[in-house]
Amino acid sequence: MRILFLVSCVTAHDEKFVRSMSAAGHAVCVFSFHWRPLPAGLAGLPGVSIERVDLRVMPRLQRLWPVHLLPRLRRVIREFRPDVMHGGNTWNESYLAALSGFHPLLVMPYGSDVLLDAERSFIFRHANRVVFRHADWVSCDAQHVKKKLVDYYGFPAERISIAPKGIDVEAVAGLREKHRTASRAALGWDDAFILALTRNHEPVYDIPTFLRAFERLVRADGRYRAVLAGSGSLTGELKAWVHAHDLDRYVSWQGKMPYTDLLRVLQAADLYVSTSLSDGTSVSLLEAMASALPVAVTDVPSNLEWITPGTNGAVVRRGDDAALAEAIAGIAADPAAARSYGERNLALARSRGDWQGNFRDLENVYRSLITGTKG
Repeated sequence: MRILFLVSCVTAHDEKFVRSMSAAGHAVCVFSFHWRPLPAGLAGLPGVSIERVDLRVMPRLQRLWPVHLLPRLRRVIREFRPDVMHGGNTWNESYLAALSGFHPLLVMPYGSDVLLDAERSFIFRHANRVVFRHADWVSCDAQHVKKKLVDYYGFPAERISIAPKGIDVEAVAGLREKHRTASRAALGWDDAFILALTRNHEPVYDIPTFLRAFERLVRADGRYRAVLAGSGSLTGELKAWVHAHDLDRYVSWQGKMPYTDLLRVLQAADLYVSTSLSDGTSVSLLEAMASALPVAVTDVPSNLEWITPGTNGAVVRRGDDAALAEAIAGIAADPAAARSYGERNLALARSRGDWQGNFRDLENVYRSLITGTKG
């Protein structure tokens, strides 16, 4: 197959997709428009070609509204001759794909582009409507994303498949025994109860709620520590809050890091926490589950598709720092239950969250779209 993969910034998840397509013997053209460089080695993969637009003049505006790239995209379509086009984020990547007029088009929403962004701006609503009028198939990662597509945009339910992006579960699971002791020692927190957050520092992930809960925990019991990976527009503000509340020695800021280092952060932890306000199936959550961690997450509908309170973790109301602190303290106080939660999470990740199985399903959707047997 010949896949034209339309993306703005090539994330670790996008890179995983391209590497898998290359390994499966498919030809992939990555059409990328961003100011950040591509992952090292991507262009050298067998069967992979790159069309990169380096955004330098008003880059964020260009990324937000990339209509000016349409002639260049159409040229790539003529030269690459794809069998199918794959678009990601709906209101810029998939919108550009839809404007090209190419079929078949598979759209893979990120989650917040469908669930939140359309509520913020008529521009996003317009772009999304164009996308879902044009798309031949949508692959999303959670039931409530599918429901929004059907109820709000009128997209046919029979042309939507649900599959998490998935992770290499066994590769993650195998790290815990190897690296847990060394990762905790590197932090200097051998005897602490360590909480891990691996979401970026953006409003949708509501990290201030976690920090307020964390302050409650530390004031009651000084053994708690928090390690935060990632970065974002709120990083400076979050660090300032921690400093102002005299919590610096309890928090480790890891910043944006290579994927392997991010996974080692998880191996050091005793509990994974996410305070997200909106999500599809979170890859960060799957990584924590594959690390055999208990979890405490917010009541985002997609989380409820994975986490059952009292069975494999805790679920609390979004924005409720008191409830979050109580849930974390409850898990910390019951090591046997925490181990049981972690074991169940690993089993669930193996059964539903493995990338290779979900990737094969996606390949089958591509083939069916190309042969006209879907929809």
